[in-house]
Amino acid sequence: MSARLEIDTLGVRLGSEDVLHGVTAALPAGQFVALTGPNGAGKSTLLRALAGLQRHSGAALLNGAPIAGLPANARARAIGYLPQGHQTHWPLPVREIVALGRFAHGATDPRRLSRADAAAVDAAMTATGVAAFADRPATRLSGGEKARVALARVLALEPQVILADEPTASLDPRYQIEIMELLAATAKNGALVIAITHDLGHAASFAERVLVLDRGRLAADGAPAAALSPAVLAGVFGLKAPPR
Repeated sequence: MSARLEIDTLGVRLGSEDVLHGVTAALPAGQFVALTGPNGAGKSTLLRALAGLQRHSGAALLNGAPIAGLPANARARAIGYLPQGHQTHWPLPVREIVALGRFAHGATDPRRLSRADAAAVDAAMTATGVAAFADRPATRLSGGEKARVALARVLALEPQVILADEPTASLDPRYQIEIMELLAATAKNGALVIAITHDLGHAASFAERVLVLDRGRLAADGAPAAALSPAVLAGVFGLKAPPR
């Protein structure tokens, strides 16, 4: 089933602070959505709420059902969440780390996968360029390699929705572009992809739609040219657009 994610007046309060205020958007399957805004705008908090990991007011619905109320396994199959950090504490081979993405589909041993599970893992490793070091312990990877392995794990899940929190952070420029191209292609194949980025050039070049958060509120929502208009760049980011 194609995913449709609906956000209706979503708000989040952390302690005594309102971090998100009345965010509303309807996001259909097959879109690559860039989520951007200044530091502290509430981007990561919104992604956590959409992943069902953050209590909130208002509604976050997947195919009409509240995300937070979905059974844990159903939510794990439908939504691939890629947080910041890519911390790896166990010296497991890369292939086994990526294979963790198949556990929501019933895999219990990353060394004994079904044909379908193994095919999904191989495809994810190839797509992210980590197949060459499939047998290397994950603790011996560079920061950029760990980031790509983390994304491969999410892709191996084959989710309806991918929520990626700064997936190109710590990557060399070549891999930043490749990851953005991969996320765009994943959306074209039918998934809804929402990725946080601070790179406005990436948002404009790769995303079909851009959401701009500013101090917890949705400041702009639309095609890149509209959502990143000179007025938005000036009002939200304090940037003066170069003359054309």
